[in-house]
Amino acid sequence: MSSKEELNTDPQSNYISSDVVKKKIIKKKDVKFPTQRNDVLKRVFEIIGASQTKPYFKSHEIDSSTIIDEQINKLDDDIRSYFNISSWSVYKSNNVVTKRSISIIRSILRDMNVKYTTSIQKLINDPNCKFTTIYTIPNEYFSS
Repeated sequence: MSSKEELNTDPQSNYISSDVVKKKIIKKKDVKFPTQRNDVLKRVFEIIGASQTKPYFKSHEIDSSTIIDEQINKLDDDIRSYFNISSWSVYKSNNVVTKRSISIIRSILRDMNVKYTTSIQKLINDPNCKFTTIYTIPNEYFSS
């Protein structure tokens, strides 16, 4: 046995290990799939209608639109493939999320390090919703 392959026989340890053991390095999804993740982010911006000319979206518009829900649900396979969703509440089996689309959108924005601001707006003409949250995204995220 060469000196590099000497075994560690520490009496405090319950195992024998080699110093030459090759470790498999698992790349994080943000490193492994950067272009695919950016594509998903761009598709989310298209779905919610956010752009340089309109760099915001309102929560009640997302919640009340079945079309947006369907389009976000179509992205589900890509989201599961390219994002680490283990900490997202919407994908935990025991959680019931009432505003699924907003939760997914916010999770993608957080995961992609998009720094957005929120503000509350009172709605006058909508009897079902008294307030809405406005999410404003800086224009730097909309560049090509």
